[in-house]
Amino acid sequence: MAVIDDLTGRVIVTFAREPLAAAAFSPDRKTLVTLDQGGNAIVYATSGQALFKLKGQNGKITSVAYSPVALVIATASSDGSVQIWEAASRSMLHTLPGHGETVRGIVFSPNGKRVATVGSFGLRLWDVLSGNEVVLPSPIREPVYSVINSLAFSRDGKRLANGGRTISFWDTASGKRLPGLSGDEGGYLFASVAFSPGDERLATITPDVVQFWDYSVPEKPRLSRTVTASFLYPRGAVFSPDGNWLAFISRPRTVRFTDTVRFTDTVRFTDTVRFCDVASGSELFSLFGQTRIVTVAFSHEGSEIYALADDGTLYRHPVRIDDLMAEARRLYTGPLWTEDCDRFHLQETEPCQAASLVEEGRQKASGDRVKETLADRVNEALTDFKEAKQFDPLADLDPNAEVAKSLIKAGYQLATKGDVPSANLTFKEAIKLDPSLKLLELQTKAKQLASRYFVQNGDNLAERAKMQDATALFQKAIELDPTLKLPDLQMRANRLAAPHFVRTGENLAEGGDVQGAIEKFQEAIKLDPTLRLDPQTKAKQLAIQSWMLSSAELLRERKFTEAIGYFTKAETLDSTLIDATYWNNLCFLGSAGGHAPEVMFACKQALKLDPNNWQYLDSRGLARALTGDSRGAIQDFDFVIGQMQNPDWKAQRQRWVQVLRKGQKLSFTDDEIKQLLTQ
Repeated sequence: MAVIDDLTGRVIVTFAREPLAAAAFSPDRKTLVTLDQGGNAIVYATSGQALFKLKGQNGKITSVAYSPVALVIATASSDGSVQIWEAASRSMLHTLPGHGETVRGIVFSPNGKRVATVGSFGLRLWDVLSGNEVVLPSPIREPVYSVINSLAFSRDGKRLANGGRTISFWDTASGKRLPGLSGDEGGYLFASVAFSPGDERLATITPDVVQFWDYSVPEKPRLSRTVTASFLYPRGAVFSPDGNWLAFISRPRTVRFTDTVRFTDTVRFTDTVRFCDVASGSELFSLFGQTRIVTVAFSHEGSEIYALADDGTLYRHPVRIDDLMAEARRLYTGPLWTEDCDRFHLQETEPCQAASLVEEGRQKASGDRVKETLADRVNEALTDFKEAKQFDPLADLDPNAEVAKSLIKAGYQLATKGDVPSANLTFKEAIKLDPSLKLLELQTKAKQLASRYFVQNGDNLAERAKMQDATALFQKAIELDPTLKLPDLQMRANRLAAPHFVRTGENLAEGGDVQGAIEKFQEAIKLDPTLRLDPQTKAKQLAIQSWMLSSAELLRERKFTEAIGYFTKAETLDSTLIDATYWNNLCFLGSAGGHAPEVMFACKQALKLDPNNWQYLDSRGLARALTGDSRGAIQDFDFVIGQMQNPDWKAQRQRWVQVLRKGQKLSFTDDEIKQLLTQ
């Protein structure tokens, strides 16, 4: 567990904890009871000290609650029991029996005299002092099963509300059901319900809306305000002590997966504590957003919110806008950032209006609006910064210095595009506003940036083999940065250009222009002698590979003469570069296409290069069978059948062998030939 002090994020104390599932604060906020995911309940001081562990249940603890007026704790267990504890003496006062099943929820009445338990057995009320069940004229035994999401007493203790598919109200004196509220049309459950301090309002939350109800006449609740939003897993609604604000926990509706997150990864959701203004129904601001929140509670005076995360971190944060601004000013004296103003919904405050003006001023000073002169942009930016200073007089904001910073940024941006003269003019305007700036230092950095720009663009041209244009840019770079050496830049450009000639040569070779490819490969080696490349062999290999692929397609189309033409060209170029695979393609596809006698030489050539390849033997077997060599074909197929894995092809070869053993010749239908040509 770690205790974090308001906005500073400073860790006051830490100690090990299991991931938490629930927690509840004592009425004085000096202690809290936590429930971890292992079912263990421990009482802590909010300073971080572990006080004692609650023991005595037979099952895992499933729920915890703290009395709102006394140091009394209630725990519910998976075995159906409920225990009442006295925190001061660290002793168990009562066990509330008879539930029979898991208790899903537990809550104290506002005066601490009663406790309500809920589960599939219904709702039951207990007297805390005696530990006895409160006998009601009409016992609340209506089962609510697993749809109970929230349980709350009215502040006068006369009514009990539970949220599920509806909001149900119960008279705690008689046990009778009172008029309730129906779920929304989307079928969402009521995720949280809370009564305001004076019982005049009721807040209900679903994943779509926050609704405020006029509850001054309990028999006729009337909807008064609606905050439409999109929440995931909203819960834990609490009113501020004055009833003006409502705080609750929620998660973003959308989870974004990045390239580094797989669907098999565990995605850690983070929670946000949202604050709504009860009178207007508008969301004021939100806090946290970097962790999972287990529970929230306002301080007694309502100026702070306590939030406990599942990793045991206890956060304390001011919630009044003036306090937030004061804290922001304590931590940071400069103008605020508009992102922070948006995050906390503080856009209408004067410091945030100042932040917006500061952002506009920076954009004007560092922008590049063609229709306005530099002097006009400077004047407009100064006006924005001066107005911002009026809105936020406490901000450490010097309009002249701020505009000068923006002008320097604009000058550097111009330099990164190679425009040093315009950058220098911008720097001079900046120095008029801030004479402490050194023009020479600014110009030196601008030249370095511009030099990098010309070198980078020269490299880009070199990659496209535009060497003359690249050299011209390198010379510009050297004028700005004499430490650069042209031979070094040209050597690098040559190496960058070499792949261009290699790619060009590859394209020529694949198109059949072997000599043109050789010349391009030789140019690449001249530019980059480190290339391991034999121009002639590379060009021939690519050309033959292209011809062989074209030949295979023609054979499948049963265009035998054109296919043989490519083999003739390849043999003429260099027969040693024709791979056994290509000879085998000619053997099998040519035989299947009705040219077995003409391709028998290819079968022999494939097996000469790889004598034990069963696929090559299969092709020769087909050629032998179709040329009348049944004995040789059977010999080849018998070996192939023992090696072949495809069951359909194996069965086909077995049928061929049976035909040949009967002294018959193989013959194929047109459809069978088409099927063979796809093998």
